[in-house]
Formats: sequence, structure tokens, C-alpha cells
Amino acid sequence: MDKATTSQLKGIAILSMLWLHLFSSGDLTATLANTVYFYNGAPLATVMKKICSMCVPVYIFLGGYGLAVTHERAVAQGRRMRNWRRVLSLYANLWTVFLFFYPLGLAFNPQLFNTGIYDAALNLTGLKCSMNGAWWFLLPYAILTLLSDRILKLIYSAGVKHEILMLVPVFMLYAGAYVAVDSVNPDHSGTAGLVVINVLRIFMLLFMFMAGVMFARHRLIEKLRSRLTSRYSYGRINVTAACTAAVLLFIKLCIGASSLIHPWFVMILIPLYAVCKRPAWADRMFEYFGRHSTNMWLIHYFFVHYIFGNAIYSLRYPVVIWIVLVAVSLVSSYIVGFVYAPIRRLVRQERPVISR
Repeated sequence: MDKATTSQLKGIAILSMLWLHLFSSGDLTATLANTVYFYNGAPLATVMKKICSMCVPVYIFLGGYGLAVTHERAVAQGRRMRNWRRVLSLYANLWTVFLFFYPLGLAFNPQLFNTGIYDAALNLTGLKCSMNGAWWFLLPYAILTLLSDRILKLIYSAGVKHEILMLVPVFMLYAGAYVAVDSVNPDHSGTAGLVVINVLRIFMLLFMFMAGVMFARHRLIEKLRSRLTSRYSYGRINVTAACTAAVLLFIKLCIGASSLIHPWFVMILIPLYAVCKRPAWADRMFEYFGRHSTNMWLIHYFFVHYIFGNAIYSLRYPVVIWIVLVAVSLVSSYIVGFVYAPIRRLVRQERPVISR
């Protein structure tokens, strides 16, 4: 899977995340002009959250996939990966966003943002996410990135059977962590409780991260594409993939939004997207949003909950509301990106280290 396809999938994921955070509340969505309903009479805008809630597993899968590709390239070039630079770059991005939006938060939601230094520090590390709920997986993902060297070496040194066996306890950890973290309120937990919650969240992400690494290691998507294109035309591949994806998404709409079922859908839907030949305009559009996905992830929640509040729902039509949020998040991404770009270049500067 090439870099462009990965970026497109990130673009789809961030657009899904914005929809999820706008319409996950049934009470708010019930007040909108819902002109489209699901077969059971529920507003489609709300039901769509069952699909959009797969956005984080998509990100984590792509993160594991991308780090595996980078690892292979680093080994081939005889250099070590500097994952601490990736993490520092991510946090520099977070802190740049915080500098812009903390004053806005004080203006629009002073009760929440007028907090003590210690609480602000917990938010700036990602240990606590009271100022922006969308940051909940930042610290766990950062820790996974720092540990990725060991995870990658473990996976790449194992045989196929051992890899599959390895995934069984990891999935059990994932399921157990999902149940455990769902019963804890992070807003009412002390520092020790926040540490426990973030450890559980690491286990929640680990399964998809390792799945992404394994897909990259064994070139599963590339092999699938090669096998299909050698036997069938792109027209037939596109129709089959589109119909399969439509059936899967309809099933997902019917069975719920539980995180326990996300991985299986993600591991099928991503290859289906990758093997298709899409219109050039669609690739360009999704890739464009993919380039802004990190900033939009870090930014959009401020608008949804702390700046716009319920006022954005006065626009009444879900698609219009979503487009407005996408637009303001995108404009904000350009502003933040202008300030962050030189910082990123400084942080991500890497010199190859030749192994001896």
C-alpha cells in the first residue's frame, strides 16, 4: 500500500471522526431536520456513527503499517529508526494547537479552561483529556510508537504461526481493556487512575497496531491486488469491492458501534479500498484531507464542544453542519500548520546512523 493510499485513508478517517463527534448524541440529532432515516426509523445521521466510530482503529492500523514500512527501509539503509522524534513532533503539534485554542477556550468556556497548572500539564501530556476528548488516544499511541522498535523486532523475528498465536492474547487484552476502561470515568480519577486508564488504552490500540504491522510485513494488500488484477479487469474488481463494502457497512449499521467488532471490519475494508481503482478527483480529495488529518483531529473537538457549542446545530441539516465543521477545522489547520511547519522541520531532522 503506497503512501498516497495511506494518506487517502487518513482523509476518510478524519472526515468520519468529525461526523462521529457531531452526531453521536441522539438528543441533539433529534432536534435536526433529519430528512433521511434508517430502516428502523432512526435518523441516519445518528446511525452513521456506527460506521464513523471505526476512525481510530483505521488510524492505528495505518500507524502500525507505516512504521513497519519505515522499519524495513531503515534496515535496508543500515540506520536506526528515531521514533522519539516522531513522538516529539506529535507533541509539538499538540502544543502548537493548544497555544491557539487555550485562549479561545477561556473566552468561550472559562469554567473548564480556567484550570490549575497541574491539570493543564496533565492535558498537555495527554494523560488527561478534559480539555479535548478527541485526544484520548494520543498518549497511548505515542507510547506504542516509542515501543515500536521492540514490537517490530518481535513480529519480524516470528514465523507466521507464532504471529497468529501472538494475536490471540493481544486480542484478549484488547477485549479486557475495552470492558475495563468503559467502566471508569477519567474525569473523576486521580493521577494513578489516569495512568491505569492510559495503560488500558495502550492494550486497546495494540491489537490494531500489530495487525497493521503484519499486513505490511507480509504484503497482504499488495498480494491481493496483484492476484486480482492478474485475473480480472478493474471494472469487475471495483464492482465486487464496492458491493462487498456496501454489505459490510450495512451489517455494521445493523449490529452496533462496539469497539470489539471494529478490527474485523477495518481489516477487510482497508484492503477493499486499496485494491480499487478510484476516480482521480476522489484520490486527490481524500489525500488532501489526509495531509491535514493530524491538525483536524487535534482541532475540531474545540469547535464542537467549546466554541460553537450547540449553536452549530441551529444550521439544522446534518450535512451542512458537517461541512461547516470540516471547513473551519481545515482553515484552522492551515493557520496552525503555518506556525508548526518550521518546528516540525527542526524536530524531524534525522541523520542516518550506519550500523557497523
